[in-house]
Amino acid sequence: MTPNNEPAFPVPDVHHVNGEVSYGSYGMTLRDWFAGNAMKQFVDQPDHTMCIHEKAKSAYAMADAMLWARSNKQNQPTPTQPQ
Repeated sequence: MTPNNEPAFPVPDVHHVNGEVSYGSYGMTLRDWFAGNAMKQFVDQPDHTMCIHEKAKSAYAMADAMLWARSNKQNQPTPTQPQ
């Protein structure tokens, strides 16, 4: 995981009094969470000119833009600009 793309819903390990451990998980990444929410626009407002692969790619591009904006790296190129 990259910095700024931390787990969206991590679940910590739980140590029980009887000595057993329920191991947690990192859950999905923040990028996946953003992309899933961005994908809702394609479900709510279907665009029949785009195939599902283009829609998924666009959702991840939007997620990358949200991560970039969240990081406050104003002096760096946006994710869609060539580097």
